[in-house]
Amino acid sequence: MPTGLYNTFTAVTEDFTRVNGIIAGCGQAALLTILHITKGLPATSDELKAIIVQGINGHQAGVGGESTPSNLIWLAQQYGQIIQTIDFNRLDDYVGQQPIIVGVSNASAFGGSDVGVHGHYITILDKSGRNYVVSDPNTVASQQGNFILYSPGQLAAAQPFWTAIVPLNNGTQTSMLSDTPGTVVQPNPLGLQFSNPFDTLKPVGDFFSQLNKLAEWLGNPLRLLKMLVGIALIVTALLVGFLEKAQENSGAIVNILGAAEGV
Repeated sequence: MPTGLYNTFTAVTEDFTRVNGIIAGCGQAALLTILHITKGLPATSDELKAIIVQGINGHQAGVGGESTPSNLIWLAQQYGQIIQTIDFNRLDDYVGQQPIIVGVSNASAFGGSDVGVHGHYITILDKSGRNYVVSDPNTVASQQGNFILYSPGQLAAAQPFWTAIVPLNNGTQTSMLSDTPGTVVQPNPLGLQFSNPFDTLKPVGDFFSQLNKLAEWLGNPLRLLKMLVGIALIVTALLVGFLEKAQENSGAIVNILGAAEGV
């Protein structure tokens, strides 16, 4: 695998690819970025549209290209490409060694053109300092074939829901990007310094991540029923205890009053 990806490969944009009047091919654009690197596919709007249409025809995409992780795994298989799901917490174990697709639930955290966007896919290629070198198909940078930098705080606040690595040929782990600084990587779309305020949003991202996990857990009707029954039993036990205590106190008061009357 050649080094110097900044000069050898380009990011993929979805902004010029409408299918059925809709621009929703970020997942396929993230995949095309991978296939551009591993298989030599051209990083063009025509190629992206062909991939989106292939997914739609295979019932592996919505009418405009909307996709799920399983859709993208299926599409990758059509090109002989393996995609392996990993835990997001292991991201830094692979970054710079293998291309990584990340699906997020709150792309607004990235700022710029992503403000107002919820579900979204990006491709992470490397790190520059503490920040991630990213191909985000919904940015001005990607329209020019350029990568962009996102901080760890932005990535956490974006609420990742799926992370997958794309092993290179024969599992070879070669750094994909040149160490030369300042090539075609564009600045953050918000113009922030990279020790930026978004890092303070990490607890917010963690909070929403936990809420998502709770929602998934509660999505099981049997679990929800068991939880409600458990709450009902706890409330009943507390109420019974309260009533028994109140009755004891009431009896004690009656005894005191009776004793007082007998004096």
